[in-house]
Amino acid sequence: MRFFISRLWLAAAIVLCYTAAQAQQVINAYAEVISASGSAFNLGTVDESWDTFEVGEKILVIQMQDDVVSDLTNTSGFGDVASIASAGHFETLTVSAVQESGGIPTSISVSSSPVNTYSFNAHSSLQIVSYPNPGGALSYTTTANITAKDWDGTTGGVVAFYAEEKLVLQHDIIADGNGFRGGDELGTSATSDCNSSNYVMPYS
Repeated sequence: MRFFISRLWLAAAIVLCYTAAQAQQVINAYAEVISASGSAFNLGTVDESWDTFEVGEKILVIQMQDDVVSDLTNTSGFGDVASIASAGHFETLTVSAVQESGGIPTSISVSSSPVNTYSFNAHSSLQIVSYPNPGGALSYTTTANITAKDWDGTTGGVVAFYAEEKLVLQHDIIADGNGFRGGDELGTSATSDCNSSNYVMPYS
C-alpha cells in the first residue's frame, strides 16, 4: 500500500509541476529600436506574440546594453568596464502613432520626446516593451504566473505592467534567467594555449 500511495503522490507531483509550468504567461510585446529622432523610434525586429503596440497605450523604453567594455586586449585588463554609459536607462512614454508595414510596426511615435539619451552602436541594444494595464481597470488580480520572453540579444528579458490603484498578486512574477543568454559554445579550437598570460584567444 505504501508503494501504491507513493506512486500516486509522484504522479500527482508531476502533474502539478507540469500544470504550473504551463500556467506561466508572457504579457508584453517587444521591439528592437534601431534609431530615434525626436519623438519617433524606428524599429527593427518586433515580437507581438503576446501583446501589441497601440496608440494611447504606454510603453517602456530601456537601454539593455551599451558599449561599456573599455579593454579588449590580451591583458589582465580584458573586459574592464570604464562606465556603464546609458546601460539600464529607461522611461515610460505614451504612444501617439504607430506606422506599420504588412501589419508589423516599423516606427512608433510618442506624445513627448524622451528624457534620456540612448546609444546606438555595435555593442548597444535599445528596445521598447509594451507597458499594459492587464485588467484594464483600477485594480488587477493576477490569473497566472507572469514571465518574460527570453532575451535573445535583440528583444525580451523584461516584464512590465501596471495597475492604476491596486495590484493583487495571487501568482508569481518569474524572470529568473530571462535576461541573460550566457556564453556561446563555439565548438572550435583555440589558436594558442590556455595559460596564465592568455586572457583572450582567437578561435580558428
